[in-house]
Amino acid sequence: MKTVLTHGCFDVLHSGHIQLFKEAKQLGDILTVSITADDFITKPNHPILPFAMRIENLQAIKYIDKIITSHNYNGVQIINDIKPDVYVKGVEYQGIPNANLQAEIDAVEAYGGQVVYIPMLKDIHSTKLTNNIKPEFKEFISGFKQKYSIDDILVLLESFKDLDVLVFGESIIDVYTYVGLMDKAPKTSVLATKYLSQEIMAGGAVYLANTIAEFAKSVRLVTYTGQPNLTSQYIDNPIGFIKGHLSDNVYFHVIELEDRPTIIKERLIEQVFAEQSHRNTLFEVCHIDTKPIVNGRINEILDSVCPVVDLSVIMDYGHGLLSENSIGAVIKRSHWTALNVQANESNYGFNTKKKYKDCSIDYSTMDETELRLNMACDYLPTERLGSIYYEKNNDKCLAISLGRDGILAYKGTASVKIPVIPVDNIIDTVGCGDAFYGLTSLCAYKGAEPDLLGFLGNIIGGLKLGKVCTKDVVTKSEIINKVKELLS
Repeated sequence: MKTVLTHGCFDVLHSGHIQLFKEAKQLGDILTVSITADDFITKPNHPILPFAMRIENLQAIKYIDKIITSHNYNGVQIINDIKPDVYVKGVEYQGIPNANLQAEIDAVEAYGGQVVYIPMLKDIHSTKLTNNIKPEFKEFISGFKQKYSIDDILVLLESFKDLDVLVFGESIIDVYTYVGLMDKAPKTSVLATKYLSQEIMAGGAVYLANTIAEFAKSVRLVTYTGQPNLTSQYIDNPIGFIKGHLSDNVYFHVIELEDRPTIIKERLIEQVFAEQSHRNTLFEVCHIDTKPIVNGRINEILDSVCPVVDLSVIMDYGHGLLSENSIGAVIKRSHWTALNVQANESNYGFNTKKKYKDCSIDYSTMDETELRLNMACDYLPTERLGSIYYEKNNDKCLAISLGRDGILAYKGTASVKIPVIPVDNIIDTVGCGDAFYGLTSLCAYKGAEPDLLGFLGNIIGGLKLGKVCTKDVVTKSEIINKVKELLS
């Protein structure tokens, strides 16, 4: 059996570490990770996370077979004890004068072992991440720790597990077609690309339902599919595809329509390198019909579903399902209602929350662009405009996403701005708003204060940035680990 060893403090784990562990595992049969105990870490301002939490994070990584503790300032003792065939370090250590590292190299070479340096993702390492935390976040988290404990947040998250939730909205099939750029054709201005691969994922209301299902007891997804023949180049059976991508505790209530396709959004993405974080979206092709849907089955489904759910989460992508008739049907049957009305490429300026002006909404979310479209204002400062909007509307709780500038959250007379959570790797923004909306809807239903709601929303949004499109949801355990990391 070929053994591989890597050694370090592994304080703030990030995608660069995951890549290192993955590639290290490929070099042998057994990957052992040696982690330095707190008292022997000499790096300034470290460790940020206590030893027990660092161990717990490593235990969650599937590439690692064994974890051992080092009670020394370097890995020499561990190397001499297990004599690995391969000793792995990140390439950033190669050629850097370091007495401890040199002692480790000498120990490996003394018995004929091999030292391998593995490249990590460009510009991703713990020291840079911790040094780049913005002052406003440090100030926010300092006050937040005084108000909330880790246990307070865990109790809130656990309280969701008894909830039955309705998700009402359009399903979207997300298609990522990866291509390589070739060159411009000699006699035209057409940009040529070479097909490399394709991923087909279940997004829209399906992704929202799966996100909520990570926390809730059950989710009832009410959505529609279209005529299969219209999108058969992607999927033969839309209903079967969606069912196959639903979490076990999501129940599927489908309205089958023959006059339109199942919504498909295909993005052509330049695959520059093997890693998906290095890419550029070239353009998008949408298979969509946005005419309002009038279908009697909507009322039938809602009559059976709404009495057994605690709250309704409406996701209005502006693609036809939320017509005047269906808006009234779902809201009048709901005990408690959350709402997101999205502005996107197919409805820009035409799909705003104004169409819900006579509805009582318990919680709503929007981004800055959607706020400005609702208020028909492009000049007032966002915080001022958000306050005006909240005062004029009857939403009991409101969250406004400001992208890299954080979140504005309102409830009653309270309002707060929550800065973004530091993230180590941004792969994809698609689905971040849905992830934020899903978790914060549960928070709002449980009466969470604006700062707590925005804090958890920023966590799930930040973690979602590290995932490709709607391929995987952010798990409950990922949320809990991030909470512990930030509040320890």
